Amino acid sequence: MTNQPLNSEATKGTIEKTAPLLTASNLSVVKGQRTLLDNISLHLEKGELLGLIGPNGAGKSSLLMALAQLSPYQGKVCYQEKNVALFSVSERARLIAYLQQSTALSWPLTVRDYVALGRTPYRAWLNRAEKKQREQDIINSAIEQTGLGKFTNQRVDQLSGGEFARVRLARALAVDTPLLLVDEPVASLDPFHQLQVMELLKAQCVAGKSVMLALHDLTLASRFCDRLLLLDKGCLVAAGEPRKILTPANLQRVYQVKAMLGEHQQQAYVVPWVCDSATPFNNTETLRGTSL
Repeated sequence: MTNQPLNSEATKGTIEKTAPLLTASNLSVVKGQRTLLDNISLHLEKGELLGLIGPNGAGKSSLLMALAQLSPYQGKVCYQEKNVALFSVSERARLIAYLQQSTALSWPLTVRDYVALGRTPYRAWLNRAEKKQREQDIINSAIEQTGLGKFTNQRVDQLSGGEFARVRLARALAVDTPLLLVDEPVASLDPFHQLQVMELLKAQCVAGKSVMLALHDLTLASRFCDRLLLLDKGCLVAAGEPRKILTPANLQRVYQVKAMLGEHQQQAYVVPWVCDSATPFNNTETLRGTSL
């Protein structure tokens, strides 16, 4: 085998850093007299699961919608260093999938037909048999990953709220984009399916995709997210690894609660325990739990 010449930078012991998949600079959203987002900057790496946390009205949904180009904003959003606002609608749809909190259901589609809507951005390309087969494989995979196999031929308007939430997630997965923006995907799910969805999203990142999601469950945020952005009143309060963000001081400052903090199987959990809206926070009063 012929030896290849070493990269000059490598010989210096340096490693080229890959640009983030998504960046936002000085992002602001204003509706009427209300500022929903105030000068927020962030980045999302390839293969990263980034969690957006904060109380109701913090700006999580507004941020996701702005990044998805579904609401007007000031600032700049870039995908691989290219301005997303300059992408065509079809190009953007093949790069970024967005799953909103909830949606009105009025079409009596089967689960399979509803999930297949995720392939809409690619319909113009389906002119060969092998491409059509790949489309079916992607749809089947999305249905299987979300545990919906037994519902394939059932009408979506006959499903429970939690079941339909999983169908909506399957449709988002079927788009098969490098980036997935998800707004509270576990809000209406039972504990088993909450864990299943978080494991699924984490697996997407392990496979090389990137996910940004908003959620309220702080234990799920701590266990599954690589980094967290803590928002409050439209502002970015803190960003970093979960253990550095889910601190007693931050929980009191933003959520106005004291929490039970602990570890089980070397993973942290956070259980909001006492409202603390009127009493100044004292770090020594934080509750420490033991795992059973």
